[in-house]
Amino acid sequence: MGNIVLIPARGGSKGIKNKNITNVAGNPLIYYVSYSAQKSKHTDKIYVGTDSEKIANVAMSFGFNKLQIYKRLKKNAADTSKTIDFVLEFVKKLEEDDVLILIQATSPLTTSEDIDNAINLYQSSDCDSLFSAVNADGFYWNKNGEPVLHDYKNRQRRQEYEPELLRENGAIYINKVKNIIKNKSLLSGKIRPFIMAPETKTEIDTYDDIYTIEKIFRQRIYKNFDFSNYKMLLCDCDGTMTDGGMYYSHDGELLKKFNTKDGFGLKEIKDRGYITGIITGEISDIVKKRAEKLKITELHMGADDKLKIVKKIAKKYGISLNQIIYIGDDMNDYDVIKSVGFGCATQNAVSKLKQIAKYVTKLSGGMGAVREVTDMVIYGS
Repeated sequence: MGNIVLIPARGGSKGIKNKNITNVAGNPLIYYVSYSAQKSKHTDKIYVGTDSEKIANVAMSFGFNKLQIYKRLKKNAADTSKTIDFVLEFVKKLEEDDVLILIQATSPLTTSEDIDNAINLYQSSDCDSLFSAVNADGFYWNKNGEPVLHDYKNRQRRQEYEPELLRENGAIYINKVKNIIKNKSLLSGKIRPFIMAPETKTEIDTYDDIYTIEKIFRQRIYKNFDFSNYKMLLCDCDGTMTDGGMYYSHDGELLKKFNTKDGFGLKEIKDRGYITGIITGEISDIVKKRAEKLKITELHMGADDKLKIVKKIAKKYGISLNQIIYIGDDMNDYDVIKSVGFGCATQNAVSKLKQIAKYVTKLSGGMGAVREVTDMVIYGS
């Protein structure tokens, strides 16, 4: 008997094209539940069930040793196909005593702890099947204007209210293969709910859902960082604010590609009282114009010794190096990243920088790496 994870991932999503591999917070959507299932202590095998070669290739690129691809029949991957039809197709390859754990890619907030706790509850209780849910907070009414499980004449305060209703969040379903085959349903017999965190009620079906999920991800990740004592954010330019590429116009004029999200992040953090700065080894009118547009406080070009300049700036404003955040990508940023309070290396940075940085961005320079760090400050403070 094994604990087998199935992640349905058809290729023909309509609301969001290629939804299962669309970028969410720096990774393909399907990455998150695949990672959680891989990290789980109680899962034996993971199958991504898909009809899409593109999704299959992305899933296999994760390099997870538990993960393999199940090629889903086209008839069970259509817009009108039901999940249970695909599940019944898939379980034919399993043993009757295997436990199927269906995890939806559209619920990326599902953690390995959620999966392990759900499996533990399933194994320790006398239930036949299990589904994940969230508490249905609030005062509900039916269509006839009648209250559901509350007395509107004697309402409790919200902080005293204990929900009596649950809502499926669609994240996890567990049942034995033999039960699924017999009842042609994911849930059967004695059914047990597994309660997950309130924010997991959000499933990704629209672009608005992606925005909501990314905000929750930032809050989850950044809550471990305390930026309350930081006063300044400095960064390199080429390879950090740009992709490091050399672009030329038809007239031979040098061009640079900046990311508008980075610019918005730098403006936002400046509005919150931070001193902002660019320190670059080059001398460029393009960089000067970009700094002016973003109202950068400190611009230092032609910098040979960046740490010396950073120390000079810190002295000017009466702050310590420990109160400075710095973002860079190459060896001329090494001493600064090693010396400041929160030194960051971009994803495209040289490996030596990544080894000594306190944080390595998920995004590369010119692709939103600076915005990723400014968001950390905003959401982590």
